Amino acid sequence: MPVLNIYKLDGSQAGTVELNNEVFGIEPNKSVMHEVLVAELATFKTRFCLNKNKSRSKRWRKKTFLDKKEQEELDKVLQEHHTW
Repeated sequence: MPVLNIYKLDGSQAGTVELNNEVFGIEPNKSVMHEVLVAELATFKTRFCLNKNKSRSKRWRKKTFLDKKEQEELDKVLQEHHTW
């Protein structure tokens, strides 16, 4: 059975724990572990990038539309200067 040491917060050894061979004594499947790790990292990266892009787009994107008040002012100016 594998044995692990337990340490306190100050770094001194507090004891040991024996792990069950049926659970922890297996030979790891490297290809499956790699697939799981890549999937986790891709999910994290996607979530992080989406949040990052949202905040950047709101902060740096130039406003491409007029507010209702701005549109009304523009309409008023155009009506005043328009000659029929």
